[in-house]
Amino acid sequence: MADVLQDYRYLAEDQRLGVASMDDTHEEFLSLYEHLRQADNAAFPQLFRLMCEHTRAHFAAEEALMKATDFPALAEHTADHMRVLGELDRFLSRAQGGRQQLARAWINEQLPEWFRAHLLNMDSALAAHIVGREKPRHVHLRLLRD
Repeated sequence: MADVLQDYRYLAEDQRLGVASMDDTHEEFLSLYEHLRQADNAAFPQLFRLMCEHTRAHFAAEEALMKATDFPALAEHTADHMRVLGELDRFLSRAQGGRQQLARAWINEQLPEWFRAHLLNMDSALAAHIVGREKPRHVHLRLLRD
């Protein structure tokens, strides 16, 4: 399954945040997203579980960066992470129980919009804080869907 994290590259140079660990994790996240979006019914629950595990580690790493750099919006950023993790857990439970329709709809309709907004607003601000920029870069994320 390690190849799932390396097959796709979505972030163009002007979409990168300038913090290698964050950019690399976002690439992995988008690769998992694409595999999950295209998964058949047999593979979907396992890939969804992998997405949940990756996202949990992704958020933990970001939160460690926020704490280590005294990021002023830590509480708001972490609250958004917690909300998304709750949704992931809820849909994973359904997918593992054979009820994939709502999980697939959330992956296809809600997750791309959340990721785009989170990257543009919260992660961009965190990256700017980490690299000492005066204000966040404007980042354009290409649509995740065809």
